[in-house]
Amino acid sequence: MSTIKRLKEKSTLIPLDSESKNNIIGLRFFHIGILLLAAAPLISFFLLTISSVIGSLKRKENYFNDNYNLPFLLAAIVMIINCVLITIRVDIIDTQDPTLAWIGILNWIPFFWCFWSFQVYLKNRILRIQAAKCFLVSSLPVLFSCFTQYFLGWYGPYEILNKLIIWYQRPLSEGAGITGLFNNYNYCGAWLSIVLALIIGLFFRETNHKTFKSITLILIFGFIYIIILTTSRNALLAVLITIILLIPIKKFKFLFISLFTALGVLIMNLIPIFPSNIQNAIFTFVPSSLLQKTTLNSNIELISFPRIELWLKSIKLIKSNLLMGYGGGSFSDLYSLNNGQFEGMQHSHNIILEIAFNYGLPCSLLIVGGMLFILFKSSNNFKFNMREVLIKTKNKCFEFDNAWITSFIIFIFLHMFDITYFDGRISLVAWILLAGMRQIIEENKEKKRNLAGF
Repeated sequence: MSTIKRLKEKSTLIPLDSESKNNIIGLRFFHIGILLLAAAPLISFFLLTISSVIGSLKRKENYFNDNYNLPFLLAAIVMIINCVLITIRVDIIDTQDPTLAWIGILNWIPFFWCFWSFQVYLKNRILRIQAAKCFLVSSLPVLFSCFTQYFLGWYGPYEILNKLIIWYQRPLSEGAGITGLFNNYNYCGAWLSIVLALIIGLFFRETNHKTFKSITLILIFGFIYIIILTTSRNALLAVLITIILLIPIKKFKFLFISLFTALGVLIMNLIPIFPSNIQNAIFTFVPSSLLQKTTLNSNIELISFPRIELWLKSIKLIKSNLLMGYGGGSFSDLYSLNNGQFEGMQHSHNIILEIAFNYGLPCSLLIVGGMLFILFKSSNNFKFNMREVLIKTKNKCFEFDNAWITSFIIFIFLHMFDITYFDGRISLVAWILLAGMRQIIEENKEKKRNLAGF
């Protein structure tokens, strides 16, 4: 029996609908690409590009026949028109480099295609679980780099293969949050908090593998602790949202988690009254900057927060160019020209405003609206399917797809207050999750039809 034929028959490992040799090879590139995504992103991008091309070949489904692709296709057209107008100098900033606008759309248009081409590797729950396991393994170098950075003082950047692989591991100022192999602590916190939901899903899914569950449980606590060390408030809030959505405790869950969180914040605010030796012991395991970020101060004015000021300035500028936007890479200059209070701001810290600023409000509504619609439909179908399954089979096992959807909810939440999307690793995770959710919709349609046949 040939190797390809044996691989086809291992349905628990490669449960693809197609028996194409190309799909099997593409799945291998897809999995290896995810495994290398955090630690070696450039190599991962290359492998995932190959898997995307393979996933586009000999497909039964036509890209243009899937209505879920339509908003992203229209958004791509709007973006290209935007870049053409900027190139012929129909722009607002006289000194703007048109090249930046064309480079900016590379953060979006290729991923619109990946959203469709990756779906063949995420067609059912087994494939999505396999992808989640790859994300788990991919995160191990992140945990390692964070641990060595904080506790062992291993500072980079570490460069391998002539800068093909770079681990930043920036030297930490006193009390600063860790970055690990990422360039920024918010990026590190975003990666860990998005993947955390998948890890929890792997832990709770129906399995008798006690060793795997034990290792996964340890990793869950490791993820949460490292997220604390990043001092990213968005990531910390994301952890709470994940726990609320996924932990299978029905009664008083929200109240319990709220009280536990309030207790943690209270303790952080009481640290300054502790003796100095106790404070030093605490700050050995928790960055002192976390104290500043959780301190309750009633004298702080709302407008003094950088994000509030950024949002107000962004909305004002968007109103002045509502339909087409200013082009990618233009925010920093326009913000400064309009008397922005804070230096070094590169984006609006909100994905809806950012897309509207760069490409116009219609484009923002198409992209974010398309994402939210897929999120709604996958969640809606999931709930319907679970209700029917519980009635008919009395099976109350944890649904892994709930974790997959939660992971994307965390991505959306994080991008209401910050934009880590422009790190290619984060954007790839988002579109892989979205592709999986599109297949959850399709899979649950089939299950609904099967249930109707009983």
